[in-house]
Amino acid sequence: MFYEIGEEGMSKNGTTVPTREGAHGPPATEVEGSSVWSSDVENDDDDSLRSALAAEDKKARRRAQIAKSARKHRIRQKAELLELRSQVQELTASLASCCRNCRRPPHDSIPPLDMSDDHEDFGVQASLRGLWLNAPLQTADTGPGPNVYHPFHHLTADPAHRHATLLAIAKPAPLRMYNQILEDTHSIPSFPPYVDVRMTGMGENVSIKFCRVCEITNFDHKTVSDVFWAIFWGFGDDNVVMNAGLCRRKRILQMDSMSHYEHVTYSVPNMPDVRLESLDVVTRSSDPNYTIFTWESIDQDDLFPAAPPDYHPTTTTVIRREEIGSVMFRTESDADGNIRTVLRTVIYSRPFVQTLPKKTTRDMNEPFAHLYCRLNVVAEEHVSRYLLQKFMSN
Repeated sequence: MFYEIGEEGMSKNGTTVPTREGAHGPPATEVEGSSVWSSDVENDDDDSLRSALAAEDKKARRRAQIAKSARKHRIRQKAELLELRSQVQELTASLASCCRNCRRPPHDSIPPLDMSDDHEDFGVQASLRGLWLNAPLQTADTGPGPNVYHPFHHLTADPAHRHATLLAIAKPAPLRMYNQILEDTHSIPSFPPYVDVRMTGMGENVSIKFCRVCEITNFDHKTVSDVFWAIFWGFGDDNVVMNAGLCRRKRILQMDSMSHYEHVTYSVPNMPDVRLESLDVVTRSSDPNYTIFTWESIDQDDLFPAAPPDYHPTTTTVIRREEIGSVMFRTESDADGNIRTVLRTVIYSRPFVQTLPKKTTRDMNEPFAHLYCRLNVVAEEHVSRYLLQKFMSN
């Protein structure tokens, strides 16, 4: 005989009897705790999944952005190449017509330089690409090349010491750079025009080796070098030469008839808050077979101390560069007896990037370095256009 179970779940004799509701599962409190724990685990899994998806989506967008930028860069390069090829054809046709229809004038008939305001900036306004067309440009880092040793040059304030030091730098320069030019460019033909810019360092240790070979037809090296020198080193009574849009040269000291000491300032395209300067020892040496110009920078001059870098965004930062360079003019002739002057330029340069403020350091990249080197050979454009204008007008 069974006893009835009371509300408390106890029999009349005190024995505990399981209730009908609790016979098939744990207590209600345990069920509720288990449900809460399962919900927390599911929420954590969802958050981790969403974070992983967000990270992957961010990476995908970044890859797409990089690919888009690369496509735009290739499109710009292709457009520039097409434009250059078009200019090549136009210039080649013009030069061919000139060579067919004109003869070389006698040396004595070449008129003096016209440095009036109308002709002051003809080379700056003209496109530099004319003489750079067809050039097999190499801007990739091919590893460190041969370096011209550049000792640290320090000029004191003593006049006798300054003069002796400058002469010691100037006298061996022509022979030294003549050998360097032959070593670097002797196997390179003058046509098509050739240019090679090599970055032998990056970042704050950027170093540039520049080689350039081209030719100017129908004129001998004496004529071309005289025009070259008159445009860029034809100092007047004020000892200043201004080349509009390019540089300003001031002669500090004339050591002898072949060499002088000068201060040069360069404007940097697209960087109005930066200006380059250098203190250079310049030499000119003439030979029956060639003429050579050389320049080598002075690192420290007590009479012209370098300005400390100014990091204020509204002021101009002046950078003193280190450079050794030379250009050689040599007369050559082809099988038909037509003469030409071959220009061979070699420059070793190291702009002091570490002196730049942070606001401009990011702009000191390879394109700027390339353009910086172009500033050193823009003289070709001045000289060739001047001679071509005079040649065609006679």
